[in-house]
Amino acid sequence: SRRDVVEEVMKAPLRRLDNAISHLTDCVHLLRMHATVLEDIQSRYHKLLWMHRIQTFVGVSATTGLLSLCVFASAPMPVTGGILGVGALSIGALQYSNSRQLSNYGMELTNSDGLAGSFKRTHSREIGEGDEGTASCWERVRTHLNQSLDGHNNDGDLSGLERVSKTELQLLESILEDEIPKLRRLASSTHFNR
Repeated sequence: SRRDVVEEVMKAPLRRLDNAISHLTDCVHLLRMHATVLEDIQSRYHKLLWMHRIQTFVGVSATTGLLSLCVFASAPMPVTGGILGVGALSIGALQYSNSRQLSNYGMELTNSDGLAGSFKRTHSREIGEGDEGTASCWERVRTHLNQSLDGHNNDGDLSGLERVSKTELQLLESILEDEIPKLRRLASSTHFNR
């Protein structure tokens, strides 16, 4: 009937608004998953990076300590020079080895298996529950995340990637948990002003 058609036409703005909120929800879910997996990759990479920095610091400190001891004890110049040479070579070899290891680790973290591992680590509860929404979201995010990391990561160096902060992840969570429900309540037919 004509009345039903008019009533449906009058609901069109509400449907459009509801569709926009649904699209926003979907986009925030995708962004949160992208950011969560990326944060996991970055934190694992930076953990190894800092371990390597500590190793280098210990090597430099040990060499400096031995050199100071040689100078303080008035050791012969060949002994001091030998310690300096061995220390410099050791630190250089350590730095080279660490650099190679870090590069390989960066590539390992960002290949398909590494991304899948980070997804499984960060979303284990949802995977365990068989959440199809999470699986569908991952299928959409995985390709884009892989492409964005491939474009940046041609040598395994992830240190130049802008870090995802905990605050940013909390903000995304707040949007999903607080802001979107507020928008839905405001857009509901009882709150919608015609």
